[in-house]
Amino acid sequence: MKADDILETMGNLDDTLLSHTEDMILQRQTAPAGKEALHTVGEPRHSGNRKKVLWAVLGIAAAFLLLAAAIRFLPKNHGQENTTTSPGGAQMAAGSEWIILDVFPGVYYYPAGVDALSLYNFPYSTDGTGGIRFEITKEDLGEALGKVKDADDKQAVGLSVYQCSKTPGRKNFCVLDQNGSLKLYHAYGYISHLTDGGTLEETFRTYGFPDSCKAMSIWEEREENILYQIEDKETQKKVFELLLSGVNIGLGEVNRRMVNLWKETYGNDQIQFDEASQTIKFYPGTEAQTIIHNGTDSDDTGAWEEFNWPEMNELEEAAYALWDKDSKNLLLENTDGFRLSMSIYPQVNCISTLDSGLDVPEDKMIELISLLQKP
Repeated sequence: MKADDILETMGNLDDTLLSHTEDMILQRQTAPAGKEALHTVGEPRHSGNRKKVLWAVLGIAAAFLLLAAAIRFLPKNHGQENTTTSPGGAQMAAGSEWIILDVFPGVYYYPAGVDALSLYNFPYSTDGTGGIRFEITKEDLGEALGKVKDADDKQAVGLSVYQCSKTPGRKNFCVLDQNGSLKLYHAYGYISHLTDGGTLEETFRTYGFPDSCKAMSIWEEREENILYQIEDKETQKKVFELLLSGVNIGLGEVNRRMVNLWKETYGNDQIQFDEASQTIKFYPGTEAQTIIHNGTDSDDTGAWEEFNWPEMNELEEAAYALWDKDSKNLLLENTDGFRLSMSIYPQVNCISTLDSGLDVPEDKMIELISLLQKP
């Protein structure tokens, strides 16, 4: 995934969350003398096409990627009907960009978009240009869920919010009644920050895990692509116990372990850890091929340079194959519909989730990976 694609996906994500992402977006780095640095990477993100995916999103931004993508198409208000016809989310919904409810003070709800609608089989149609259309009427108002505690649009504070009858039992969807104008909102999960040396205990308590676990799934590429589920309750309980054995050492330390594993395996410094940014840098080992466009090398005349690293794909493939061996992407969902996602890397005995990197004892990691195999 290219940096521009990530920024487009992040769309109208709240500036606070986006700031966490922009620090890690792929960018050209100043290389040590005699070397060419292609990019900096943060927390690993999985994809079936390793050559195109670069690690750019971490922490909360990773946890809220689905939210960010959902905001690309925001509903315009037409009485009791919400309709989107704006590819790329150029037209914003009237009203609040995000809301927080009194019943779930640690959850941000955003206007529901195509990803959220697709994920939960919410009925919608497309207009042929990338826009979507869906309807919310008074008949879709379910049980009262709570009131708006805080919002981007302060006029929404104190207004009533209802469950949506089209998504029964899911409190991660809600309908805001703003003076007769109905708006559909969707939430991914709780915002949670782990302190140094902290565990997932408080996070699990907030979600109600393990008792409230509705689904424990293994996915790849995207969270919608569920490979299989862990349904045995005793196995689920043991998985939660093992996850609690992880202690937060920070994402930077996870990156350092990745680099150390590379050096131990291949004995070269084509991949290095940058102390200042706590990120990983790739050095393909060959000079970049520079192509000057517009017939000049002067930026003042509007020319631009295209860089090509012939060996970059091979270096990435080798790194991903090493770091991702036996890894698992785990998705936890509670009975309210809120989600918590994490990536588990047994090669370095680490878990990346939220804005944290967890160190897991080797014996615990071996047992955890064994429990997460396909039943």
